[in-house]
Amino acid sequence: MSDLKKKGGHTICVHCLQYLPSLIDYSSASGTEIREILDEFKKDNKPFVETHTYGLIQLDALNGVLHLTDNISRYDNNFFDLSKLQEISFGVKNLYMKNNNIYADITVSMLFQAPFFIIRDFTVKKNVKCKKNPNNNTEITMPEPALLMQREILNIRNGCLTKINDKVDEIIEKAKVALYLYGDRFSVEDIEQRRNMLLSMFNEESVGEDFKEYHQLINNYATLLIQTIDKGYDE
Repeated sequence: MSDLKKKGGHTICVHCLQYLPSLIDYSSASGTEIREILDEFKKDNKPFVETHTYGLIQLDALNGVLHLTDNISRYDNNFFDLSKLQEISFGVKNLYMKNNNIYADITVSMLFQAPFFIIRDFTVKKNVKCKKNPNNNTEITMPEPALLMQREILNIRNGCLTKINDKVDEIIEKAKVALYLYGDRFSVEDIEQRRNMLLSMFNEESVGEDFKEYHQLINNYATLLIQTIDKGYDE
């Protein structure tokens, strides 16, 4: 039993904990989602080159990675792929007055997808001087450095998504050329016809022992193009 630990109501082996980010809200994740998170974070991490920082947030604009510094847990695995960021918001807590000035701790919350997980109200900077909202005296205005960091994170995320979409488009175009399909208007039947034609052309007699690799490539390209039709990418 000593090799098992409780985390967010889930029983997790100690070996697995060294891969899991410490700052995720595990109580909001199902057992299946935790396994997906574990599979994701077991992969080799992207390189990290710090380009921006705000409190305990470090950004790598070159590789699209966000790091949250956690000085409590034994393992520091809080590196997050910004291409999978869905939502981010900064907030405040622990407000107090000092010398007629308002101070608060700045927090960040984030929601990621594929896999799904949430980071809730992580304190990134303490005792920050804040201002009242000029339009509402009961609210305070988020400090400009925090707003700048939020905009920078979203800009990097959007840049990551653009690169991913460009890569997907490049692969789709390559698949179309490989199957001799031109333009954007072709049906599943067209793809299947080209697939069967190419499979018969690239046989053991014509290309030798490598014919299985040709077949796998042809099938992969055909499957990809059928998926683009199913998802409406060809429209």
